This record gives sequence, structure tokens and C-alpha cells, in this order.
Amino acid sequence: MAHVKWLVVSLLMFALVLAGCQPLVAPDVAAPAGVEMDATKAALDSASVAQIEAFVAQEMEAKEIPGVSLGIVKDGEIVYAKGFGEAEYGTGRPMTPQTQFAVACVTKSLTTAAIMQLVDQGLIDLDAPVVEYLPYFKLADERYQEITIHDLLANTAGLPMPNYVALYGGFSQNPTWSPELLEDYVRSLADKPMAVDPADNIFMYGGDYFDILGDVIAKVSGQPFEEYMGEHILAPVGLEHTTFIVDELDPELAAAAHWRDEAGEMQISVPSPTYYPAHTPSNGMFSTTEDLLKWAIVNLNRGEWEGTQIVPAAAYDKMWTPYTEIPWGGIYQHWGYGWGISDVENNRLIFWGGGHIGSPTAYYLVPEENLGVFVGANRSLEAVKGNEYADAIALPVVKLLLGLDE
Repeated sequence: MAHVKWLVVSLLMFALVLAGCQPLVAPDVAAPAGVEMDATKAALDSASVAQIEAFVAQEMEAKEIPGVSLGIVKDGEIVYAKGFGEAEYGTGRPMTPQTQFAVACVTKSLTTAAIMQLVDQGLIDLDAPVVEYLPYFKLADERYQEITIHDLLANTAGLPMPNYVALYGGFSQNPTWSPELLEDYVRSLADKPMAVDPADNIFMYGGDYFDILGDVIAKVSGQPFEEYMGEHILAPVGLEHTTFIVDELDPELAAAAHWRDEAGEMQISVPSPTYYPAHTPSNGMFSTTEDLLKWAIVNLNRGEWEGTQIVPAAAYDKMWTPYTEIPWGGIYQHWGYGWGISDVENNRLIFWGGGHIGSPTAYYLVPEENLGVFVGANRSLEAVKGNEYADAIALPVVKLLLGLDE
């Protein structure tokens, strides 16, 4: 996720950026009016709305963020959804709740849900070895044969946290999607090492686990991963602007990624340059605030959407169980299946975010309060993968809504 550096940014260059570069966000769009999807519902009081919007404007100006989209669900309905600023700097194209972001590792929650659907149907056993479903799965270490579906979901399979360019060369940057790409990627792992023994239950975060799971979904279901997800997750919930295929992005809705390179020059890309189709099940989804608020409602309802059980209710006892400790500190405490799990002042938070360069996202659920918050932004820290800019908005908003002091 967000803590994998893509490029090393020197302190000198960073100082030059701060000292002398022209601001990415011009003064006239630093604190823009929001673009609404819906009128704010009465469930969110006007004082909270004013505080949230002032805070968003402050963060955008301080961090040169061209655009932010923020949404809130409470008690099964969308109570707030607005876009602020521009989807792409200098174009006047507004950020809205329908703007499509490269949501990166938020993708994992949907891939996990698909696995749990197939578990419920008796087609996948969480304790079965991966090779039972993918006979061609192989690593350079013979312990790969012991890796189970549970190990992949819990990030304890023992693969090193990858630098996709250094570890996997050019393959990860293959820009062409095809239904065979996942299997090709899994086969490419045959000479890759393991860092720890799966039996040690050590958290090692990486997209590889969920890319392998995506291939399991494809082989067990008999459908390409993207097709299965569209038929069994996206369509039933009405996630109309969500896709796993970059060519399906709407150019009028897609958010541009913004960041400064090592020389302090502004860079803009659609999509983020760290989107790779070979890693679609782990971090390749494109979605919107509107759609992810619907997905939040599904999860807060333990898998139910408008009377239909999309994800088995019992799956949440598995997905939201803390299996390992996350060694990153701060809000990052434990990992379940596809979600982080933390306690903040006696409030259980189910969360994760996405950290593609220039496309940070943050996604928080508070099940006991039936509350969910999503934030997407289109600017990240200089030339690094990270969701800090989105998290810096989302977590304070969650705390405000819970009545917690910052």
C-alpha cells in the first residue's frame, strides 16, 4: 500500500520544491466550492458540514491538491458526497463524487469479497494450499507448497514486500491488459524468493498475494477475474462507474494524478504511472466516491445490498478478524482479510487506502456506528507511492463524526 517508495526523493530537492517551485494549485482554486451529488442529508448537521468543508479547503491549499472528493454514509444511506476543485489541474473539469480514481489497494476489499463468495459456495477452502487451485504456482523456495489461501488473504505467505520494478523487472509495467495476464504473472514468480516462513505468521504487505488470489478466482469460477467481478460484485451493487480495465475509463470522469518529480516539476498522468494491469486484483480498480459509498453500505450491512446478500454475512467474522500485527505504527495496527483493523479511543475502525502516485485514497468504516467515509485526492507526496494526503483528510473527518478530539 501507501508505504512503498517509488523513487527516492532527496532532502535537497525536497527543500528546493518547498522554497522555489510555483504552486501546483493556483490561489483561485485552492479553496473551491464543492460539487454536490446530492443535497446533504439531515443526518449530518450543518456545523459538522461547515467544519469538514473548511478543513478540506485548508488541506487542499496547504498541500497543493487540485481536487478532493469526499463522501459519508451513515445508517445505511449516503448523507454527504461532494467534490472540491478540479479533476485535472488547469482544465476547469470539476472534481465530483462521480470522478474516477485509481483506488489502488482499496481493490483488495472487493477481491476478498469475491474469494468469500466462492468459499461460501464450497469452491474454495481457506486452509487449502494454493497449488490445489493453481498447479503452476511456484516459487524458488520449496515452502511455497505450504502457502494456503488464508496465508494470501492474511498477508502471511512469506513473499517479500515488492518493489515491482526492481523485483519483477518490466513485466509489472506491461500496459496491455488481457485475460491471460494474471496467469502469466503467477507463472513469472517461479524464480522469486520467500522472505519468511508462512508458519511464522509475519505480516509482509504486498500486492502479489491478491494477484495470485485473482488468478484463483478466475480458475475456480471459469471466468476472467474482471468478468467475474463485474458479474458478481459490481453489477449487483450498481457500481456503474467502477472498472478493472483502464480502457473503460471515461475521459470526462477520470481524475488525473498529480505529483512533483525530483526536480520539482509538476507531472500529470491519467491514470497514475503506478497502475499496472498485471496487478489488477491487488490494486488495479478504478472507482468513484459514489460507488465506494455504496460498497461501504454493503459492508456495514454485512454483505447485504437492497435485500440481496452479495457477500455472505458469516464472511465478515473472517474478514474482520485481526490475524497479524502491522508494524507500521500509527493507525496501522492489525490486518484481517483485505482490510486493516484498528482501535481508536475504543472505536473499532475497519479501513484501508490506496497509494498510487498522484491518486491517494482513504476508506474507513466504523461498524458499531454504521458509519463510513471515503476520500479521494489527486495529488500525492513528491514522487512516492502513498495515501498520506487522503488519510490526512479522512481520519480527522472520522474522528470529528465520532466526537473525538484531534
